[in-house]
Amino acid sequence: MVEPYGFLVTVECTGDYATSPPESVWGKAKRGARDLFETIKQYGFQSLYYTVDTDESKYVRIELVTLENELPPVEVAKGPHSWDSIEGVVAFLKKRQKEGYPVWIGEDGRLYGLRARKVRSLAEIVTQWISERTVSILGAKQCKSQIRRCSRDYRVCTSIPRWLTID
Repeated sequence: MVEPYGFLVTVECTGDYATSPPESVWGKAKRGARDLFETIKQYGFQSLYYTVDTDESKYVRIELVTLENELPPVEVAKGPHSWDSIEGVVAFLKKRQKEGYPVWIGEDGRLYGLRARKVRSLAEIVTQWISERTVSILGAKQCKSQIRRCSRDYRVCTSIPRWLTID
């Protein structure tokens, strides 16, 4: 049996790319993929890699792989150093106390605390990215996304050419 190892995110956008030079279409596709990759990482997901594909006239496809589909309900909030201004330290302590999560001082002298995550779902982040960024970055008219489970058999997960996979 092949063990699952992550999730494949596919975003496929359609647009009128035939009027643009191919290098411009590929540049937009790569910028879009990098932006989505970085956006997902900023939310705390472990993103492994991304790839792009286009026919240079009608569609741009972005594929990226992450290790998880959903994050835990809490995350670590990094606060000020314990020797920083008393106002900043007190504000951090009050905010964490109000949320009901613990606070501690790390080895680096900073205050740390837990806080509830605002967004936990990979699908929610991808949907938000599509609505906010695809027109400005990709010049897309319409986009759709899909998230599916990957396995160690790369051919099941992505469009990596067969000759690049190890049998």
